[in-house]
Amino acid sequence: MNLKEIDITLEKDILALKEMEFEAFKDGAIDYWVIKPIIRHGKVLKFEINNNIVGFVELIKSWDNNNSVYIFSLMIGKKMQNLGYGKKMLSKLIEYLDKENINIVSLTVSPDNKKAIHIYEKYGFVKQELLKNEYGNNIDRISMQLKIKK
Repeated sequence: MNLKEIDITLEKDILALKEMEFEAFKDGAIDYWVIKPIIRHGKVLKFEINNNIVGFVELIKSWDNNNSVYIFSLMIGKKMQNLGYGKKMLSKLIEYLDKENINIVSLTVSPDNKKAIHIYEKYGFVKQELLKNEYGNNIDRISMQLKIKK
């Protein structure tokens, strides 16, 4: 599995990201108004196998701690789910962030997404707090954090 930074000039990658966003998050999916600024000012990585996109991760660097990032979104294509690619993506991502001198990785996840929570915990993420109504009325999130050992 290869990990590559998205090139903002490759429209096919942006379309693939937009489609996967909608597939994964429906009404919560981001569009061009958000995708392009995240590519320009954050970082969007794609995961590929044999030049086929398996998934994406969208990262935002912290203003409070230069060695900290927030995983805005991590998604795997529907056809690629339940095949172990999520674990491979997470492993590659942590390795990449370690090389970039990132030592704190934060994210939020739905309390109902037990499978994702289990995988995150397996990779060392620790639950921090329950964020009530984070995405609107009765849409809670669990904040999690990983400290990459240096």
